[in-house]
Amino acid sequence: MYTYKFLSNVCSVNQYEQVRELRFIKGNQQKIFFQLCKDDRRYMPEGDTNAVIVSFDSLDDDLKIERSASQPYADDKSIWCVIIGAGDCIGYDAMSISVVETVGGMDTTICFQQEGELVIVPKGQDKGFM
Repeated sequence: MYTYKFLSNVCSVNQYEQVRELRFIKGNQQKIFFQLCKDDRRYMPEGDTNAVIVSFDSLDDDLKIERSASQPYADDKSIWCVIIGAGDCIGYDAMSISVVETVGGMDTTICFQQEGELVIVPKGQDKGFM
């Protein structure tokens, strides 16, 4: 099974914490670090990684917000980061990830399931937060 785990306190490829819950304040720019996993182990795409797309439900009807993730550490293709802008109207709990990789000249898309919870705290309700 392909999943992703939220990461916190990311300092290097081997210095981070896996967290079950990731919280941030709505309206603040936020970097979300995550690790790709397969069967509960680090998953590093085998071929060339063409794209890691992160999708969020929007608060505006049925719209989706998509962002490309970046790879902060060339040594570890399992760790990725996506930036959420202060003006992004993302939904409150769901984030989906698709990885497009090329293996043997063929493009393959792998969908990863969320493991853990993304919690977005509305501004003004953030007392005692963090």
